[in-house]
Amino acid sequence: MAKPRLAERLLRDHPDLLSGEPALACAVGDTAAVQAAIAADATWVNAPHADSGMPPLVCASFSSLVSLPAYASGIRACVDLLLVAGADANARWIDPELPDDPLSVLYGAAGRNHDVAITRRLLAAGADPNDNESLYHAAEADDDSIVRPLLAAGARVTGSNALFRTLDYERPGTLRLLLANGGDPNEAGPGGCPLLHAIRRRRSAAVIGILLDAGADPMVRDARGTSAYRLARRRGLDDIAERLLQAGAHADERPGDAFLGACARADRDAVRAMLSVEPDLIGRLSPGALRLLPEQASNGCDDAVRVMVEAGWPIDVRGGDIDGSALNWAVFRGDAPLAAFLLAHGARYDERHGYNDNVYGTLSFASIAGTTPGGNWLACAKALVEAGSPLPAESYGFPEEIAAYFDGLRQAND
Repeated sequence: MAKPRLAERLLRDHPDLLSGEPALACAVGDTAAVQAAIAADATWVNAPHADSGMPPLVCASFSSLVSLPAYASGIRACVDLLLVAGADANARWIDPELPDDPLSVLYGAAGRNHDVAITRRLLAAGADPNDNESLYHAAEADDDSIVRPLLAAGARVTGSNALFRTLDYERPGTLRLLLANGGDPNEAGPGGCPLLHAIRRRRSAAVIGILLDAGADPMVRDARGTSAYRLARRRGLDDIAERLLQAGAHADERPGDAFLGACARADRDAVRAMLSVEPDLIGRLSPGALRLLPEQASNGCDDAVRVMVEAGWPIDVRGGDIDGSALNWAVFRGDAPLAAFLLAHGARYDERHGYNDNVYGTLSFASIAGTTPGGNWLACAKALVEAGSPLPAESYGFPEEIAAYFDGLRQAND
């Protein structure tokens, strides 16, 4: 997870930190150092840095300091100097943590930092917009300012998963833009088409309408044969279900769908009333229906999760993109109150997820990656320990404050 403010403080406290490192000078916008390095050796602009393997242009485009006004203009100026001097606009860097997935200079600017100015400079210098990363991650931005220049430079929407990534957020403007530039509203994805993905992500009726107006099939079914209409009903999205009917879908509710919809809406009274008539209702649900619990947890529908758990839902059932339990999802999102609730109702630290690890593995990944803005992973760590979970193996990596918390507990136990 990029921490530009921390980097700024380190540079302020240690002014000689980058002394004699012209490649790293690109990352802070030191144009004088870059000019001197170019003058001394013209081949330097494409030479990998000895420690990181990053060429100078990669150092500049990946620098999160560009998000800070004090550094932005200097870093952009360094990019200009490097390109004029012959730096390869399609240079790639291999992240040691992702050895099989070389990352492009353009991805650093467009995908990681969402910097419009550097993105435009690189594209003008011949950067390939179809690098399998930039458009996908540009679709995460709050607006379409990064997506637009990529599309103008020839970025292909279909096959990039950019449509699906956009639908992970409420981005109607970006969605319209992608559809207008070759996006296929019926594109096949790992979990089905964009319409099904949008319903699972609980997108608004407006976003669903954009997909339908662009030609999305309202009659589509997922791999288990569940229609988009039923998917919406089972998730309590009655406005979406009505919109699908208007577009030509058929109402095809099945026994149990009304109960699932009440759970998804966190309608505690309706859930209790249905269970009073059919006490074994949860026990008769299909494996696919039971996955509603972790899916609601993954979407931040905390009230629904609480209602379902209190109703007797199996707490360790797995689902969602990481094939994890509700506790895994609460920790993934840094949602400490929900994690504490689940732990108090029988969830355990050793519940597995699809990446063959337990909740501490989820905590390690999510806290380092910063998977959710505002997530409180330190509080999640405390919730796990306070619920009686053993301390994690020392082989796990954690950010400094979480690592210090666990180390302190280990020392106290020695």
